[in-house]
Amino acid sequence: PHTRVQVSKMAGAVEDFACASILSTSCELRWKRPENEVDGYEVVCRREGSDGPWRTVAVPGGETTCFIDDLLPNMVYRLRIRAHKGDNFSDFTFPPLKVQTECGLPSAPINFSIASWKMDEIALVWEPGHDGGHPIMSYEIQYHILPDAGNWIGLTVKKTKCVMKSLTPYAEYEVRVRARNYAGWSLPAQPCQVVLNTTSEQSSPPPPVLMPLEESSEAITMRWSQPGQRTGLSYYAYIRGTTELEWRPLATLAPSGDEGLATTLYRIPLKQLVPGQSYTVCVRAGFSSVIGPCSEIATISARSVAPKVTIEAYGHSWVVLAWTGTINGTVYELDYRRDGHEQWTTARSTLRVLKCRKRNLDPNTPYQFRVRANTDNQWSLYSAVVTARTLSLDAFLNNARMQCVQYAATHLSPAEMMHPCVIPVRRADVLEDTHTYLQRASPHVWARPFYVTFSGETGSDYGALHREWLLILLDQVANPDRALFKPLTNGVMHPSHLHRLQEGSRDYFRLAGLALGRCFMFDCRINVRFSTMVYKALLGLPFSLEDLNTVDPDLSRNLEWLKTNDVNELNLTFSHDVEEFDTLRTVPLKPGGEHIEVTNKNKAEFIQLRCHAALTAFIEQPLQALHHGFTTIVPPVVAKEMSVADLQLALCGTTTVNVAEWRKHTQLTPSMAPYRHVVEDFWRIVEEMSESQRAQLLFFATSFAALPPGGIAKLHPAFTLNAMLCGPEGALPVAHACFCTLDLPVWHSYEVLRDKLLLAITETEGFGIA
Repeated sequence: PHTRVQVSKMAGAVEDFACASILSTSCELRWKRPENEVDGYEVVCRREGSDGPWRTVAVPGGETTCFIDDLLPNMVYRLRIRAHKGDNFSDFTFPPLKVQTECGLPSAPINFSIASWKMDEIALVWEPGHDGGHPIMSYEIQYHILPDAGNWIGLTVKKTKCVMKSLTPYAEYEVRVRARNYAGWSLPAQPCQVVLNTTSEQSSPPPPVLMPLEESSEAITMRWSQPGQRTGLSYYAYIRGTTELEWRPLATLAPSGDEGLATTLYRIPLKQLVPGQSYTVCVRAGFSSVIGPCSEIATISARSVAPKVTIEAYGHSWVVLAWTGTINGTVYELDYRRDGHEQWTTARSTLRVLKCRKRNLDPNTPYQFRVRANTDNQWSLYSAVVTARTLSLDAFLNNARMQCVQYAATHLSPAEMMHPCVIPVRRADVLEDTHTYLQRASPHVWARPFYVTFSGETGSDYGALHREWLLILLDQVANPDRALFKPLTNGVMHPSHLHRLQEGSRDYFRLAGLALGRCFMFDCRINVRFSTMVYKALLGLPFSLEDLNTVDPDLSRNLEWLKTNDVNELNLTFSHDVEEFDTLRTVPLKPGGEHIEVTNKNKAEFIQLRCHAALTAFIEQPLQALHHGFTTIVPPVVAKEMSVADLQLALCGTTTVNVAEWRKHTQLTPSMAPYRHVVEDFWRIVEEMSESQRAQLLFFATSFAALPPGGIAKLHPAFTLNAMLCGPEGALPVAHACFCTLDLPVWHSYEVLRDKLLLAITETEGFGIA
C-alpha cells in the first residue's frame, strides 16, 4: 500500500533584525527578507521585567520595516520577530532585541479646576498627567486678565495645588497650568475663567427651560424661559456638531436696560452651520462668576441646514457653482432650470464635492440653480435659488481671444508684442516659404503681429493680406497631393497615414496647429473643413465610437453590433490586422492580446481598444503635433472650456448670408448719397446671386471666407459701400478688404454693374494699389 505524505514548505528565518530609529513613544524596526518566500511576519514586544502577554504586530510579506507605536517613554522593551508561510512559522529571533525609548515630555495636567475664590485670591487644584518617563520637577501656573488676553504671567510651584493671592478685585482672570520634567514643558491644561466680584459660596441660578427650536430659511431660533429671579442674569448659549467632541460658545447675552434683564432669544444664522450636519444646542444662566447648570439639549436636524450656493464663474455654455458643506459622508444634489420655467432638472444627484461645473447650457440664457445635501439618507432643505446668465458665444470668444493675448505676453517681450514680424511669401509656395522663414523661430512668434507681403504684389497689409495668407497656408497644408491630409467620404479633411512618406511631416502638422491657433486668436475664418477628430485633437478631447463612423463606417457598424450581440462564438482576440505598404500584419491591442479571447465579459474593453486603434493608427503623432501647435497660441485653460462645435463655429463661421440682414448692417459713405439707384441695383444683384456667389462677394470685399458667429452684424469693421466717382472706362469694382469697403463705379446701367461685379469676384486674384 502507498502512503500519501504532504510536505509543507517552512518559512525561512529572519536575519539582521535591528532598530532603525527610536523616539520617546515609538520605534522603527528593519530586517532582511528570508531567502524563502513568506506570506508575512509576526513582531512581538514586551516591556523589560513585565510578566504580561507579548504584544503582537502583523506585517505583510512584502514589507521589511515596521513601526511600533504606543510605547512608554524612558522604558526598555524586548522585541522578537518570526516569519510565516501559510500556517507554518519560523522560530522567533534569539536573543530578543532590546531597545530603550527616549525620555519624552510630560502630558498636560488633568482635572485642573478652580476649587474656590474670593475677592482677591483663587485656589487651584489639579492632578499630574503622565510624567513622560522622568519625574515631574515642577508646575507653572499661568494667568492673565480678560478681556485683554495678552502675555501669560507665570508662577512656579512644586505641588498639585496653589492659592494665588493679591489679585485685582472685580477683574476676570483666565488661568491654566503646565508640567515640567527633564525633557521640558508639557502642553497647558484647559484654561479656567473666574470673575472676582463674588465668592464661590454664591448660589448658582437654575437651568433655563429651552423651548422647541423654530426653523426658517435664514436662521434657527432658540427661545427659553428662566425660572426664579431674572434680574442681573446673563445667558450663555453653546453648540456642538455631531463630529465635534467639545461644546463651543455660541453667544453671550448680557443684561441691559433699567430692569437689568437679558433677552431670552437667539437666532443662529444658517450660514454659520455646515450643511448636511446635525447639531445640538443648550443654554446656561449665570452671574458674572457663577454659571448655573445646562438646560435640556435640543437638536438641529441636518435637514434644517441648507447649503449656501454661490456662482464662481460662467461661460457661454457652462456655469461653475460652489457651496458650503462637508464632504465627510454627505452627498449633494444639483438642480437647474431656465429662468421663468417651473420644472427643475436634476443635473447631478451623487456629488461628493463642494463645487460643480454644469455644462451644455444654451448661450446668453439665464439659468437658476439650487443644491441640497443628504446625510444618513436625510435630505436637507434646498438652498436659496441663485441665477446666472451664460455668456453669448461672441462674448465668450472675445474673452478667449483676450486670454490668448495675455498668454502670448508671458512669452514675448513688449517690443515683440507691439512691432509686427514681416513675412514675405510667394503666393504659389506659401507653405514652404512660411515653414522656411519661421522654422528656426520660437513657436510663440506665431502670436506676434504679422505683416504679410506677397511677392510681385503691391498690396499693403492692414489685415486682409494676413487673412488670405492664412487661408492659402491651410489650403496648401490640406492639399491631398501633399499626403498630409486625405478627404473622407463626407468631404472633410483627415490626417493621412501616408504622411510618413514625407520627410518632416510632423513639423508641417505642428505648423497647421499653429496656423489654426492664429486663426482663432485673430478671428480669421478658414475654407478647409476638417474632421471632428482634428478639432478634438486641437482641444485635447478624447475620441469616441461616433468619430469612427466618419473614418471607417463599416468598422463602426461592426463594433456597434458587438455591443448588443453574443461574441463568445466569434473566435475574436485582442488584436487586429494592419495593412502597411501592401503587407498585412497582426498587431495586438494590448500586451499578449493575440492570445486573449474576446468574450461577453471583456468585449467592452475590446471595443474601446479597437476603436482607439482604428482612429489613431499611424496618425497619433500628427494629432499630437496639431494639439501642440494649437495650444502654443491658445492656452490650454481656454481650449478646455470649448466644445468641438464652438471651435468649428469660431474657425469656420457661417457661409449662409441673409441679404436682408446684410443690407441692414451695411454702412454708406457720404459719396453714395446722390447715387441711391446704384445702391438699389447692387442689392438687387446680390439677391439674384447664388449662395456660392455671395460667399465670393463676401471674400472679395472683406477677405473673410465666412461670417463670424453672430452673422453679418458681428463683422468688424462693418461692410461699407463707397461711390467710385472717377474711374477709367470699363473700371471694375474695387475692394479695400482690410477695411471691408467696396467701391462701386457709378454706372447708370444695372446690366453693366452686374457684369462688372461678377467679373471682379470671379476672375481677380491678389492685391494691388487701386
